[in-house]
Amino acid sequence: MGMTPGAVALKRFHQNPHHALAVAVWDELSGHGIRVFETDGAVGSARTGVALPLQHEGVMLMWQMGESQERDIYDKTLRAERSRSVAALMTGAVASSLVVLGYHVHAEFVDELPFPAVYVHGRAEQ
Repeated sequence: MGMTPGAVALKRFHQNPHHALAVAVWDELSGHGIRVFETDGAVGSARTGVALPLQHEGVMLMWQMGESQERDIYDKTLRAERSRSVAALMTGAVASSLVVLGYHVHAEFVDELPFPAVYVHGRAEQ
């Protein structure tokens, strides 16, 4: 059997203690049509979807918007407010989806993000 999309994308993290969980989360989300991509945490990527920066502390997910929305999100404009609202709703949708799929998650504001990141702690026994 070949490697799953998550295993291929996160191959360089194979020594991370949370690697198997990250691969499972990646495969679940992408299998349900949600675009997931690996990131080193750098902001400003042209990619839009769920960024999964695998860290030693665990599996973290962040909704990432397009460059123009990301650049303007801190403005005090109606467009920026809408972008923040969309990002918060999408983050909530991802977290809710993971809960339905049996994962233990919590949301937390980190750094300067105007919307929370989602941390995945594990999965309920099936």
